[in-house]
Amino acid sequence: MKTMTRKTTFFRDEDHHSRFVQAVHQLGKTWPEHGNKFDPEYGAALYILTTMFWESAQTHISRHGIDFEALTSGPLSTGERVLLKWVANLFNWGNEGVYGAELMDLDEANFALALTALQMRRFGYREEEGGAQ
Repeated sequence: MKTMTRKTTFFRDEDHHSRFVQAVHQLGKTWPEHGNKFDPEYGAALYILTTMFWESAQTHISRHGIDFEALTSGPLSTGERVLLKWVANLFNWGNEGVYGAELMDLDEANFALALTALQMRRFGYREEEGGAQ
């Protein structure tokens, strides 16, 4: 069986990359014993949460978990709600699934975020893998 690996990670811009890396480090979610690989559940979640959600999301994230109920309690667009459900699924929280058709309805940029978060959850991420593309 051939093993797939991801070579690069898409970030919206350098600010997104910086927020993401800083958030993972502040929460202590790196694994030094594995070459500073980021915790895949937190990495996938923070990858999306450090985009358009970061201002409101910060107060609902700790090293002990993410309060998804609080994150989804405010007014959200349909796309934002789908992304937050996707994040919760990748984080192994809750039982409200996301249908593939919901992901297909995302605009191109948010679809790229969703796919990259999936890859990050599957393969992990190391800081030296890079910034915005």
